[in-house]
Amino acid sequence: LKPWEQAALAQCSVFRGGFTAEAAEAVVSLESVAEAPEVLEVLMTLRSKSLVRGYYPAEAQAELRYGLFESIREYALEKLLELKIDSAVRERHARFFSGVGKRLSAEAEGNPAVLDALSREREKLNAVFQHAVESGLRGPRALQAVRALDPLLSVRGPFGAHLAMLDAALAMLQDQDRAHKLLGLEARGRVRQLRGKVAEAALDFQEMLTLAQGQGARELEGRALLYLANIERLRANRAEGRRLYERALETLRQVGDR
Repeated sequence: LKPWEQAALAQCSVFRGGFTAEAAEAVVSLESVAEAPEVLEVLMTLRSKSLVRGYYPAEAQAELRYGLFESIREYALEKLLELKIDSAVRERHARFFSGVGKRLSAEAEGNPAVLDALSREREKLNAVFQHAVESGLRGPRALQAVRALDPLLSVRGPFGAHLAMLDAALAMLQDQDRAHKLLGLEARGRVRQLRGKVAEAALDFQEMLTLAQGQGARELEGRALLYLANIERLRANRAEGRRLYERALETLRQVGDR
């Protein structure tokens, strides 16, 4: 293989499962390789040599995706580590798929086609989460990956893994990540409530409320109050639930008045 083909194949090893041409262009960099062609040209060459395969997913026949057979991916991953560029490649990979996941998750509710698209990127987002946790990367990256997967995990599971991932991701946050913590508590509280863990969900929503009030995040404060109102209704505390519901509506009205 030519140097740029070696470099491209090694970098493609970070993709778990299939990937698009757009993903390859965002993650694979050949800038440091002299006389290297464009990334897509090199990808086509690797495909012609049967080192990269092309295929169309059954649920998305118009979307050409690429992938590596697992034996080739393992070999290419060894080469990536030898090149000592794995950190930079994983960073580009994480940035790209965090963005894709955020966009898809925002459109996924009630949209099976978007859920399918999110499912096709599940392995990549799992890899972003896993690498952040296993490498001890403090900050919001692990949580961003889990929140991107949230619509998929909530509907299709695995449900136990969903909660475990949220626990681990929240544990990676730092003091300055309070905005992310708010959203993480909301996500975990909702999952706990869906799984029948009402008392634990209430703790998440109460902490969410306290943080939102401290940060002046009025919309999130209103949402936390709504969640707590629902919890009280589940507990048959109708008067307290009504009181919290009225507070939530008033808070959200004030946000809407701005």
